[in-house]
Amino acid sequence: MSNAVKKLQCRPSAEDIKRIWVAPTPNRWEPQKPKTPRVHLRVFISYHRSTKQHSDIAEKLKEEMGLLGVSSFVDKSSIEPGRRWSQETERALWSMDAMLALVTNRYHERPWTNQEIGFAYGRSVPILGLMLEEAAPKGLFGELQATDNRDPNSIFDSLKNLLIGTSRWNEFAISQFCNAGSFDEARSLFQDLETLNDLKHLKDLTNEQVNSIKDAVNENDQLTYCGKVQADIADFLMRLSSARINLTFDEGKNKLVQID
Repeated sequence: MSNAVKKLQCRPSAEDIKRIWVAPTPNRWEPQKPKTPRVHLRVFISYHRSTKQHSDIAEKLKEEMGLLGVSSFVDKSSIEPGRRWSQETERALWSMDAMLALVTNRYHERPWTNQEIGFAYGRSVPILGLMLEEAAPKGLFGELQATDNRDPNSIFDSLKNLLIGTSRWNEFAISQFCNAGSFDEARSLFQDLETLNDLKHLKDLTNEQVNSIKDAVNENDQLTYCGKVQADIADFLMRLSSARINLTFDEGKNKLVQID
């Protein structure tokens, strides 16, 4: 087997993924001992380190999007000292959910950035171009609509539009809901789940997903005492469950219970 082929087999283990994709630190109250582990979107930030300014922008976006539940890979800060740079980068490319490419005048001069784009295309991973300078993306990448809006919320919404309908986005949306940190967030995130259902992107929840949501509603007070959740969660889960179940929200016990 050639060295080139061997290099492309740096597929990450569960331990690699945990090391490379560090969970971002939330900026708000978190439910204690959540039953549902947080799922973070994994976004590979591809950029040309031609100036410190571009590196700083990548690091700033990594920090800002972390507050929105995104774990970003930026080679400069995501690779532990002593680790082989090329292998860690490939592991991140194999396990990313989306790519954010910071397009600058010298972006396509670096072989690695071109390979990163090609890797994303080969895996059919969504790519969002963020225009930092005037030069346009090249090749197949140039056919994709880019954005020049650096606001992290706008970038997140663009990534959402690219990922919505995928199983990974569904896992993320369910995780966000189960770990809601306020009544307003619980209401908003539940409406997001309802929208996914209306768009036919969320259907046939597994028993594990149903139980995760059920446990979260019963143990996360921000869900338990949210009026919107109390009123609609039982019907929502019964409609989407892959198995026939009967659920009701017992207002006396403030619990979502299964009816035999």
